Amino acid sequence: MRNNFVYYKFKKWGKNMFEVEIKFRVKNKKEINDRLEKLNAKFVELHQCDSIFVKESIKDFNIPVGENVLRIRKQDGVNYITLKQRLNHLEYETIVEDENVVSNIFLALGYHKLVQVDKFRKETHINGFNITIDEVDKLGCFVEIEKLTEDSEKIEEIKNDILSFAKVLELSKENIETKKYDTMMLELNQAQK
Repeated sequence: MRNNFVYYKFKKWGKNMFEVEIKFRVKNKKEINDRLEKLNAKFVELHQCDSIFVKESIKDFNIPVGENVLRIRKQDGVNYITLKQRLNHLEYETIVEDENVVSNIFLALGYHKLVQVDKFRKETHINGFNITIDEVDKLGCFVEIEKLTEDSEKIEEIKNDILSFAKVLELSKENIETKKYDTMMLELNQAQK
């Protein structure tokens, strides 16, 4: 069922957690904003710019199992570096002072910047869901609705709960976007070459 929604396993606070998330493409950002405000949503806003680095030999997101993916995230003036590994859902993240130094280290280690994603995000919490409105440079507007669980048996139930809540926001299944922003941006960049 991964083609209908996105979920992945990760560690948070020493516990195995599952994040169940569905992303919708939105044509009118103001309408979705208004619908959420009618539900008394209180937003936190942030700017996030992610640069994804992979080994020099890798040219797309068909990343071999076990390979590392490195990310530099600049978020409201704070720089984070993250190492992700598909093989075992390994993820390490820390704050760094100078993203340019880290970028040069990655390049010296044989990595290259595969893609950059720049987005403005508004985030709120309603009815146990984390909801984000993302305005992604060159890609448009998206709404992500997600919920965490420790119980893998509840994934399908949560997926259905998300789809029910999406109806309240007048988001339809036809607008579900299964691709990640970095994949969409890479495809756009390749199409423009």
